[in-house]
Amino acid sequence: MSGAPDDRYVSSAAPFNGEDRLLLARLDERTRAIHQQLENFVTRDSFRPVMLIAYGMMASVALALLGAVLESVLG
Repeated sequence: MSGAPDDRYVSSAAPFNGEDRLLLARLDERTRAIHQQLENFVTRDSFRPVMLIAYGMMASVALALLGAVLESVLG
């Protein structure tokens, strides 16, 4: 691909007018604002300990359930 990724959406026969440029500027500003808001959310690295604790708890529940099923079948 050559050029910017947005080149495929822009027709060379229809140049931008002032209103289109204003809309693109507003979209760019909104995209930057959303990106800044996303930086405030939890990252994967900081979520990893919570994920490991949750997976550990679910594994212990699944193991207890499996033990109860085996006990009822074999016992």
